[in-house]
Amino acid sequence: MARALPVCTAPLEEPLRIAGSVRIRLYAATDAEDTAFTVKLMEVGTDGQARNIRDGIAALRYRENPGCATPYTPGETALLDIDLTDVAWILAAGSQLRLDISSSNYPAFHRHPNTAEPWARAATFKPARQTIFMGAGTDSRVEIPYL
Repeated sequence: MARALPVCTAPLEEPLRIAGSVRIRLYAATDAEDTAFTVKLMEVGTDGQARNIRDGIAALRYRENPGCATPYTPGETALLDIDLTDVAWILAAGSQLRLDISSSNYPAFHRHPNTAEPWARAATFKPARQTIFMGAGTDSRVEIPYL
């Protein structure tokens, strides 16, 4: 079972207006032939309720070109750009911005088998050990346009 890695800001001192295209840049690796990484950009209100702003997914084998597979070598550090649909959102003062990173967001997206098989025809599913890198030239980050 996939476990999300949440990353939160401190409570906002004033409202934050987001407008435009959000990009998540992940430096990641896996011990699998291929895998997917999913992200959810959330607002966590002062009441603790989380609201989904946008979510997205990317597979390592399509990291260079969404229309053409590129082989992935297990253990290799790869850059994944996950572009989320344009958004206009105002986060309230006191709320937090949270990013959930996982390998699954089912049923929003199909399950990834962690093999090189096409997702829709996958017959074999394998567990995978995922790694997200921060710092030292592998600066995973969220790029948010704000006003």
